[in-house]
Amino acid sequence: MKNLCKLLSLLFFFSLNQSIVIAQNSMPSREQRIYDLSLIWKEIQYNFVFAETLQKVNIDSLYLAYLPKVEQVTNLYEYYRVLNAFTANFNDAHTRISAIERPDVPPPLEVINFGEKVIVSNIAKSLSDKIPIGSEIIKVNNIPTVKFVKDSISPYIGAATSHWKFGKSVNEMFYGVPKTTVKVTVKTPDGKENEVKIGDRCGRGTFGEIYKGEYKGKDVAVVGGGDTAVTEAVFLSRICRKVYIIHRRDSFRASQAETDKLKTCDNIEPIMNAQVSELLGDKKVEGIVLSDTNSSRTLELNAVFVAVGAVPNSKLFKGLLNLDAQGYIITDEEMRTEIPGVFAAGDIRKKMLRQVLTAASDGAIAAHNAMLAVQSY
Repeated sequence: MKNLCKLLSLLFFFSLNQSIVIAQNSMPSREQRIYDLSLIWKEIQYNFVFAETLQKVNIDSLYLAYLPKVEQVTNLYEYYRVLNAFTANFNDAHTRISAIERPDVPPPLEVINFGEKVIVSNIAKSLSDKIPIGSEIIKVNNIPTVKFVKDSISPYIGAATSHWKFGKSVNEMFYGVPKTTVKVTVKTPDGKENEVKIGDRCGRGTFGEIYKGEYKGKDVAVVGGGDTAVTEAVFLSRICRKVYIIHRRDSFRASQAETDKLKTCDNIEPIMNAQVSELLGDKKVEGIVLSDTNSSRTLELNAVFVAVGAVPNSKLFKGLLNLDAQGYIITDEEMRTEIPGVFAAGDIRKKMLRQVLTAASDGAIAAHNAMLAVQSY
């Protein structure tokens, strides 16, 4: 078990499900890969709750079939994929491989599915003219979208039902190998078809994760005082030589648990009651000018990360539902919008407090009232 802890962290929830977390950030040896697969096989065999699935899959034969596959992989991305394919055979969404730092690359767009239609729900600004929000993905690399998802993505996704498997596959469909491109054909909301190449699929995820290689050992600043700013400052402190976190108030708005983490990082310097009044540098950031009520100062920096608020992902509903000035959907306390039978829940709606607990509560209320609405028709 000590050897396992060097590369793998296995988190098992034996009463209901199990999740396997990969902690590697470099390619493990052939022996370690075999050992890892063997431990996963052993833990699933003894702790997987659906015994009939183990019999149907024949886990021992499956294990023997995957041994040569983990031996033959040549990089961490392939290794991650093989382990995901192994666990996908058990058709359980909670028995899966998760990487603390994923070896694949996140895309510059997000998609959701309505049945078997795949719709763009968010997009990087650089692509928004060619792929507007609300566009339908109709082909990927000249392959019809549904076929691409089912043939290329679903074999690596574990889920108990076909529609859940398809939905999870859609969420993952544009993650891919670093330094590669993918060609997508989209039908825009106004009916036009565009072909767009998405290169070096990097764009989503925390900004610290995206830029961690570029700013290793550098001096950077994070602007903001909420949970996002504090979390990113702590993350960047592991990579950068010096991290300034700049906030315009005299205390952080982040939770106490998050702000306490700042005290454990010797290379983070909070600067309170200050605002960034100027960025210095021509083609790249070389510094900033900070100002407060009485004075100003200059910091030499390699990058500035801004985390001063959130933008709700509600563009799909503009003109359809009432939104406030910030773009949040307006509902009553029963999660009802102004349109009968249409409900909104979670962080997308206008409210005072946005936390996981309140989002879950919103969801329960919306689901209950949606059921009542359906029954009343």
